[in-house]
Amino acid sequence: MKTLINDVLTLDWDQLLTSLGAKTAYTLLILLLSWLARRLAHFLVKWLSSKTPPFTAQDLARQQTLVKLFLSLSDYTIFFLTGYGILAVIGVPVSSLIAGAGIAGLAIGLGAQGFLTDLINGAFILIERQYDVGDQVVIQNIAGKVTNLGIRTTQLKSSDGTIHIIPNRHITYVSNYSRGNRRVQIDLPLPFDTNFDHVNSLLTEVGNQAAADHPHVLDSPTYLGARKALDQSTIYRVELLVENGKQESVYYTFYQLFQKTLQEAGITAKR
Repeated sequence: MKTLINDVLTLDWDQLLTSLGAKTAYTLLILLLSWLARRLAHFLVKWLSSKTPPFTAQDLARQQTLVKLFLSLSDYTIFFLTGYGILAVIGVPVSSLIAGAGIAGLAIGLGAQGFLTDLINGAFILIERQYDVGDQVVIQNIAGKVTNLGIRTTQLKSSDGTIHIIPNRHITYVSNYSRGNRRVQIDLPLPFDTNFDHVNSLLTEVGNQAAADHPHVLDSPTYLGARKALDQSTIYRVELLVENGKQESVYYTFYQLFQKTLQEAGITAKR
């Protein structure tokens, strides 16, 4: 106990406090430079993306995807350099640790193997353009809109607002609902004893007129006619070819239109 007290009393507190103050100042300076570098990097990425012809020639979804990817790369680089600088300032021998442990051993120890797998899989996703920011997809049974595609993770936003963060190495299959035009299917309940020819005539008249006036419907509706539903009730099925992303609005508009037409004609299914 006395030895410990003597060691404390013999410390050069002036030198210790000076060293601590200098290290604190250097650390704060590194953090400030890191913040400025990140702001500058984000500005340059966005500015260059708006001025570079090969970039601006891409569609909007592709541009958003590439911007978020370059921002992610710049952030990871700046964070790595910041961490390395702070460790060096406080006296951690980073270079010696790397040399002593060996690059391969350190990489495995830090989980770099998983990081590299994320990076490689993310690169293939980007090159093959499996999906872009803004696409509506299903990944590993998780449905949502792609809000960010980074070098390590993909972020999806579900319809209820939940953000799902998926490591790229876990993405083995993707269902993309945002490529090409989509077909909307509308099933209308009908009484069993309905005059189907009369229903077809009514729906064809109002449906064709509404489709011609609706900018997101690409062709005249296809009237498939009456059939049995899974619960053995009778339905009348109509299909419409619509622009991608407009499926829900078109469905609600035309379902309401067709139901109103049938109700005004006195054709309603019994519940």
